[in-house]
Amino acid sequence: GLFGLYASDARAGIYRTLLMPVVRLLDAEDAHRFSILCQKRGLAPRAPDARHPWTPAELAAHPLAVTLFGQRLANPVGLAAGYDKHGEAIEANLDLGFAMVELGSVTPEPQVGNPRPRVFRLVPDAAVINRYGFNSVGHDAVLANLKDRLRSLRRPKPPAPEDLVVAEAAAAAAAEAASHAAARPGRMLGINIGKNKHSRPDDHSDYVRGIQAFAPYADFLVVNISSPNTPGLRALQEAATLRPLVAAVTAARAALPPVYRRPIALKIAPDVTPAQLDAIADIAVEYAIDAVILGNTTLQRPPTLLAAPKQVREAGGLSGAPLRPIALAQVRALYARLQGRVPIIGCGGIATAEDAVAFAKAGATAVQFYTGMVYHGPGTAALLQDGLRAYLAATHQRWEDLIGQ
Repeated sequence: GLFGLYASDARAGIYRTLLMPVVRLLDAEDAHRFSILCQKRGLAPRAPDARHPWTPAELAAHPLAVTLFGQRLANPVGLAAGYDKHGEAIEANLDLGFAMVELGSVTPEPQVGNPRPRVFRLVPDAAVINRYGFNSVGHDAVLANLKDRLRSLRRPKPPAPEDLVVAEAAAAAAAEAASHAAARPGRMLGINIGKNKHSRPDDHSDYVRGIQAFAPYADFLVVNISSPNTPGLRALQEAATLRPLVAAVTAARAALPPVYRRPIALKIAPDVTPAQLDAIADIAVEYAIDAVILGNTTLQRPPTLLAAPKQVREAGGLSGAPLRPIALAQVRALYARLQGRVPIIGCGGIATAEDAVAFAKAGATAVQFYTGMVYHGPGTAALLQDGLRAYLAATHQRWEDLIGQ
């Protein structure tokens, strides 16, 4: 009846005022699993236009649409990696209104990550500290989930790169199977690849394996060098270590059949130094990296935090509202260096249209969030877009006009 119709809309107030406070009574990691399980069972709400069959003409004219990775996105709002680590709820997350859904991080071999408890809510701050430690079911299990999804959508499985022959008919069939992993117009599916904890810091083969394994199933790939919970990972943000890594992953992409040469984004930390930011910008331009995602969680603990000192002292990366000014300043600094040569995807403490506008003006082409949903519920992406539409209409602008203002 009417209530069912109301509750099926992700923007319904019941999620923010009733459901999220109840879910927050659960342990943070259990609550995360619970939300994924609800989505897998079809119990999640939907944004009104999530399944709209966008035409190229509509996407060209829509005020929220944006061009990223050479494709037109219906809106600039993405789900950050870390929520659907294993690719279990792709359709349900696209249904929430995200134009970009990023899975992962995924490591080649399964690994359990750090012992529990490893996720802590700082409720007075609308923040979370996590030290998951790259828990991943591994490449094979995530690939199985991606193949299951294609079967459920009745889409052909993309041919393996080694099976592609140059014959024109085969190339056309491959292009059809490989096109648009999100399987919805105006939407994109990204896969975030990481490295196993036991891998040597100077061994880039985990990332190369990730490029090779997931290129057929992704619209873009993300090389994650920014998790604070894997020893030595952030050291890859130094020029001397970053250049060989970027050379390795771009070479791995170039070795794939043309139809699988996916855009590659680098995901960096909000804690990078000005010198590191210089190096990242130079290397991104030099190797024609397709985007930089800034950023991951921060190791900083701003003095403004209101949560109990015992919680604030927990080891791990801080996300949510207190990260926003840190990430915003870094996006601005990176944009000053890149000047639009490489797009920036802003991530860190975003939950409202106002936040998204601030990131766009600082230089972000698109934005992502995850912790915002912990506090504002499953309708966060749809409500943020409602706010953006109102702002753009009132100021007679399009989203793309805001970038780098």
